[in-house]
Amino acid sequence: MRRWIVLNQIMRLSGCSMVTIGKNIAVAIADAVTMIVPNFFVFFILAEMLDPTPSENYLIFYCVLIVGCLFARLIAVKLTFTAHSEFSSRSGYEMRKDMMKKLTRIPLGSLLSMDLGTLNNTLLKDVEFTEHTLSHVISYVLGIACVLVLLMIGLFMFDWRLALSMLIGFPVAIAMFVFLSRLSQEGKDKLFRTADKLSSAIFEYILGIRVLRAHGQADGEFLELDEKMKSARDAHLKYEMRASLAPAAFIIFSEAGFASLIMFGLYSIGTETLSITIFLLFLLVSMQFYRPLTQLAILLTQFQYFKVSMSRIEGVLEQEELIEETECVPENVGHEVSFNNVNFRYKETPLFNRMNITFPEHSVTAIVGPSGSGKSTMMSLIARFWDTEEGAITIGGKNVKNMSQTEISEHISMVFQEVYLFDDTIYNNVVMGQEVSPTKLEQVCRQAQCWEFIHRFSDGLQTVVGEGGMRLSGGEKQRISIARALLKDAPIVLLDEATVALDVENEALIQRAISSLVKDKTVILVAHNLLNVIHADQIVVLEYGEIGAVGNHEQLIKSSDAYQTLWNDQLESQGWKA
Repeated sequence: MRRWIVLNQIMRLSGCSMVTIGKNIAVAIADAVTMIVPNFFVFFILAEMLDPTPSENYLIFYCVLIVGCLFARLIAVKLTFTAHSEFSSRSGYEMRKDMMKKLTRIPLGSLLSMDLGTLNNTLLKDVEFTEHTLSHVISYVLGIACVLVLLMIGLFMFDWRLALSMLIGFPVAIAMFVFLSRLSQEGKDKLFRTADKLSSAIFEYILGIRVLRAHGQADGEFLELDEKMKSARDAHLKYEMRASLAPAAFIIFSEAGFASLIMFGLYSIGTETLSITIFLLFLLVSMQFYRPLTQLAILLTQFQYFKVSMSRIEGVLEQEELIEETECVPENVGHEVSFNNVNFRYKETPLFNRMNITFPEHSVTAIVGPSGSGKSTMMSLIARFWDTEEGAITIGGKNVKNMSQTEISEHISMVFQEVYLFDDTIYNNVVMGQEVSPTKLEQVCRQAQCWEFIHRFSDGLQTVVGEGGMRLSGGEKQRISIARALLKDAPIVLLDEATVALDVENEALIQRAISSLVKDKTVILVAHNLLNVIHADQIVVLEYGEIGAVGNHEQLIKSSDAYQTLWNDQLESQGWKA
């Protein structure tokens, strides 16, 4: 039963049928057979030469068969290499494709809560090791095992006593291998955990190198990088020491059969119950019999890694997805956004309880409130980065749960506080795969206030911005982000504190860019600077997950204590007094 479960798991992850897997195994067996069979012909040649009247025709025939086996082996090696390469490439592609699809479907909160080192190692190392195991290890293990079984059947036909003596150590060898493999299980799990922690620490070190250098911590001591590298080293060495015991014990006890073969063979020759010719055959073939056993033992230890890697890949693929409802819903008739009795908790902390609020179409709504009150979470729920527990968020009367991510993307443009640009040209970072005319692109870049600084670079739009946009300033990156949104021209615009932490000049430029972006749109923005939203059509005051007040600036100054406090704090931070 367990074998069938593993086989189903292999087919599920690799995307390959049983026929493809069987073909991969068959060519590995053919490769092994063409390597073993010539030894029998060599034996027949030796037997013929030891005969008082050797037949020249037989000798020539056996030599021709050996040459034929050599050509067959060339073909088998070619077929094996091709089949394994195709299987490896296909299975690796399918696993990575499935995981990338999964990452687009799981809630953003679940994705961001994943350990970066674990996710990276799963996408890269675990997939790489799994595809190698699927294409090479499993087929070779089964190929070697089949050849050894066939070889032993042939040897039993020649002399069952010698064949049995060759296998005398196998029961103990198998028992020791299983026992010692189980002992190394704990070390294997620790090896994966320490590797994930080290990978996460390296990512954090690279991303935070400027801060670490500024505080004299570039040696990595603050992140305990050296300790994590030592832990990974020690875990690796400890596991290798334990893991090597299983194949070593298997090889030692199984090869005890070679000593048994020699002793029994010499005894049988001495008692004249065995011919020297048969004994030579067994000596010749045993060299080809025990050598694959060493490889088999090593490959079987790799299979232990394979099972863990498969489990980690399936752990990603089994993550809960955003559910798309299928019941009949009204067609989208506009771009009004509404929260209807929405309940939501972040991790284990309740945040929204039966929240109701409407963001009217073709209006500007600002969401304000103290830090941690849930402003950015509301934006994420509208974009369906997370799903509500109860209640519904609708766009034009249509529940976002009835909309695919592609459909939601067609309705919404987002400008984030933290802009990420890809390590590509400015042009590609703006158009994001769209077909755009040069005239339209220039218009959009001018509206976004970025045309001028783009052409300060010698390569203009073809300037490569570096990973994360490192060649650009924060304000320049933000303007590129607004250009993206302008080009997309979605009817709903979400602005998540797009001007926070910018200097006065950049903030003024971005405010002009935003003015072009929000014309005739349904605009929802998270505001840090209340001076920028006093002319909003509607201001929502959020107080730790609850709607404290709704109105325009003049109304809230008179009626909302929470808004008055925020306003006074804003004026004081500007050096004014209310």
